[in-house]
Amino acid sequence: MHRLRRSSRAESVPPRLYGGTERIVSYLTEELVRIGHDVTLFASGDSIASAELVPCCPRALRLDPAVRDTIPHFMLMMDRVRERAEQYVD
Repeated sequence: MHRLRRSSRAESVPPRLYGGTERIVSYLTEELVRIGHDVTLFASGDSIASAELVPCCPRALRLDPAVRDTIPHFMLMMDRVRERAEQYVD
């Protein structure tokens, strides 16, 4: 079964600093891969995962001083999820 995981773009997965939700996403992703699931993680490009990583921005937005508005990155991520939606339907 193909599993989809989506994380915040504000932090990498796992987070380098603070990031409770992203840490849980990392644990779940790694465990699902370990037990044999095909997992795709939509997250920042600096994320580290055993799953297929689909980056929606080069690095965690919270750590990028050039980022003023996170909405465009969110929309890009949702578009990438939409493009692949048929892969995740049973």
